[in-house]
Amino acid sequence: MWFIIAVALIVVGYLVWRANESSDGTNDERPQRARSSGRAGYVGGRHFTSYVETVKSLKRESRYDEALDLLKRLIAATEAESSRSGMGVAPWYYEEAAKIYRRRKEYGQEVSVLERYMGKGHAPGASKPRLMERLEKARQLFQHSREETQKE
Repeated sequence: MWFIIAVALIVVGYLVWRANESSDGTNDERPQRARSSGRAGYVGGRHFTSYVETVKSLKRESRYDEALDLLKRLIAATEAESSRSGMGVAPWYYEEAAKIYRRRKEYGQEVSVLERYMGKGHAPGASKPRLMERLEKARQLFQHSREETQKE
């Protein structure tokens, strides 16, 4: 019994030592690679789904440029994961970007992000009809804004 406890303490001590050593990047490269954003579905070492509250917070604070920058990276991450898994893209990120573009009256950008979504495979239960309606409305607004610009 004492032998098992001694071995467990040694293993725990070793794991703590390795965690401390790898956190400063001196030895173990494997955890550092796992934290990198090179994995499909990850941005800054975090899965794209973990950023929902961050995006909502940025929008509440009217930090739309930052929210859009983040959403563009999250859209790329959901697309990368979709390519790897074959499950389809998550619509929320596209829709949030479209909402910001609409708020800023950047209808061409809204159309672009929604068309990008429509060109991808969709996750089960995805809200494609709602985003399709939004795309049609955005196209109308974009066309109207172009006509207004040409009149001036």
